Amino acid sequence: MSSEQTVALGAAMVAATVAGIHDSVEGAQKAMGQGFEKTYRPIPGHVTHYQDLFKAYSTLGDLIECHFQLP
Repeated sequence: MSSEQTVALGAAMVAATVAGIHDSVEGAQKAMGQGFEKTYRPIPGHVTHYQDLFKAYSTLGDLIECHFQLP
């Protein structure tokens, strides 16, 4: 996106949907979005490596959630 505040813009899109201004988040994206400056695509030869990294990331996230669960 061309906004430097993409997180805030995404939150505003969700808020506009919850408030009933838009029927769906997708509708809010179309109405409020500014498009994308560039599209990134994975390098086909690296996909297996990306999948391995994501698996490790997910495992770490699960371990952290289990360790820091609130009573």
